[in-house]
Amino acid sequence: MRKTFLVTTLFLFLIGCSPTVSRGRVAINAWTVSFVDQSTGTTALPSNAITVYWGDGTVDKGDAGSVFTHTYTKASPYKILHNVYDGKWTSTRSLTVFVPQTFTVSGTVPSGTTLSLRKNGRVVKILKENQTGGGTYSFTEVIPGCNYTIHAYREGVNFNNPAVPEFCVSDDVTQHIAPKASISE
Repeated sequence: MRKTFLVTTLFLFLIGCSPTVSRGRVAINAWTVSFVDQSTGTTALPSNAITVYWGDGTVDKGDAGSVFTHTYTKASPYKILHNVYDGKWTSTRSLTVFVPQTFTVSGTVPSGTTLSLRKNGRVVKILKENQTGGGTYSFTEVIPGCNYTIHAYREGVNFNNPAVPEFCVSDDVTQHIAPKASISE
């Protein structure tokens, strides 16, 4: 009976020694994923104790408490493995992230026009045409979906409202915006 008790106690002691893998909130911005490592051990963790396998063949190593950031090259779900090694024991947590495919909505518009890209009536992006020059515009990193509209504003120019009827994004889209009527300036 005593041997069983000692083995059980030893087993519980060994489980308690492994480091704890932890991370702060995971941020996804377009194709870039980042998080702050918050892993701990029963003693101070050694240098390069953290290893992150990003799921696309890329591996990063760093110290506990570091910010880990990775930019993917294509849209896909990725399983991230977050490991901590304290010199004796390894602990791992996994997380699956979905990197969305994005597209470009571009076209022509009268010079000096301010545009807002909206989805379901909510502004997603704002662009002033003279930032791109030459009467062209380009909204980049647009997530696929329907119920998009583009609203245009320029003092002295009257546009249809919205300037572009509702449309869907499932590939790169070109929308040319012409004024309904021009008011002389």
